[in-house]
Amino acid sequence: MILLTPALITCVLGGLATVQPALPDVAVEVAGQGGIREFLWEFIKKFDEPLVLFGFAGQFVFMTRFLIQWYISEKKKRSTVPVIFWYISTVGGLMLFTYGLLDRDPVICLGQGLGVMIYLRNLVLIHRRRRLIMHRRKASNAAHIDANKATKSSDAVKSDDTVKSNDAGVANSAPPSAS
Repeated sequence: MILLTPALITCVLGGLATVQPALPDVAVEVAGQGGIREFLWEFIKKFDEPLVLFGFAGQFVFMTRFLIQWYISEKKKRSTVPVIFWYISTVGGLMLFTYGLLDRDPVICLGQGLGVMIYLRNLVLIHRRRRLIMHRRKASNAAHIDANKATKSSDAVKSDDTVKSNDAGVANSAPPSAS
């Protein structure tokens, strides 16, 4: 809990008094000489530019990854990141990276460029793991099939031996022929 003393109030108010005159100057720098109204008009006019529309499309694609991740997590009743999340991240990231390049914005280029590398790396790791699992399943299935073949062939040998021993037993148990 902060104890408000007259000295603290004077210090805070005195600090605000020195900041407040600077605020209109900042607003003029942001808005330009025409004021806020002109600034907003210039801002809205940019929505007609194809590059800005492309940037919004990239942002929309990028945002849909969260919607899909949220939907699938709700469906599974647990937090999960589906593989499609990484594909959408890559496409949206590449679109935003392209927008940043064309707009000559180093902040967007660096942020999205690094992100795209991470998304692609995750896709590589996911596909490597899937390939490994498929390879192990094939090997396991092949071993299972070989074991079944071995069991069947040993069963066949046993049944042949049983038939031979039964045949021999039948031959031995036959009454001697009158010769």
